[in-house]
Amino acid sequence: MTLQKPTSTLSAPKFTAELADCIGIENEKVDFKVRFLGTPLPQVSWFKDGFEIFSSRRAKIITESDTSTLTFYQASLTDEGEIKCTATNRVGYSFTRAKLTIEAPPKIRLPRQYEDGLIIEAEEVTRLKVGIAGRPAPIVQWSHNGELIENNERYEVITNDKNSSLKILNTNRTDRGEYNLRASNELGEDSSSFLVTVTARPMPPGKTAVSLLQGNTVTLSWGPPEDDGGCKIGNYIVEYFRIGWGVWLKAATCRTLTVTLNDLIPGSEYKFRVKAENPYGVSDPSVESNVLFVPDIKRGITEPNRTQSLLEVEINSPRAPTRRQSQSPSRNIE
Repeated sequence: MTLQKPTSTLSAPKFTAELADCIGIENEKVDFKVRFLGTPLPQVSWFKDGFEIFSSRRAKIITESDTSTLTFYQASLTDEGEIKCTATNRVGYSFTRAKLTIEAPPKIRLPRQYEDGLIIEAEEVTRLKVGIAGRPAPIVQWSHNGELIENNERYEVITNDKNSSLKILNTNRTDRGEYNLRASNELGEDSSSFLVTVTARPMPPGKTAVSLLQGNTVTLSWGPPEDDGGCKIGNYIVEYFRIGWGVWLKAATCRTLTVTLNDLIPGSEYKFRVKAENPYGVSDPSVESNVLFVPDIKRGITEPNRTQSLLEVEINSPRAPTRRQSQSPSRNIE
């Protein structure tokens, strides 16, 4: 009797159902499934971009008989990439691969420092930048105080697949307020907003007026600036101009909207103005007061001597007083 050699039953792995490219939705389930043959039964492994995948809270692998399934329970944009499945036994090796693309509704990610509002200085270039996610790439719109922002000589909006930025040239106080972003694609939309404060030196105070004149003492008053520059006014700087001296001089500083100046020179004419100061600078001067004449009762001068005033202008202008500054009004008496 002749013994016959048994026929070999070994076979290399082979996929009978391969992977196919897949488009998933963010936060939804995505499945990949393969079928395979091979003797002995192949060992199956899964990879994403070359790194092996193991079962976890977010992903699960189930291999039974000739079938293996990879499930992402809540797909995210980080899962996007190449998905590969390999089958290996002692006879050979086989693989199949596909591309996973994740689509997602838009998501705007504000930097943490934006949440409490931003403070920027005027007359600077401002760049506002926020994170943007979503597939397909969202369309992003910026608006300021409800008005849509379009690219022009002052504004430039640039958006890519990761962020959107707004560049503002020569920032000024009108740029303060609420900025809103709206991102949209075919899967949905998202919006977010934040506040911007633009700080600057204040606008001039209201016109300076003479409230009261008693002897050689005058009380002045004025209105607050229409715009304080986004910061509380720290001081008001009061200046005077004696006709004939040809120069504005500092008389006092105060925190209120009124001040009293003493020791005006009898028989002289004065004008007054006020500047406002905050931490970011000093305003332009207010509108000047009307010319004030200080009578010289002792000498019987109750009206200004226009001829003498013109003579003093010719003699003293444009040079500022030197020694005579000692006769200027005293500092503020509050």
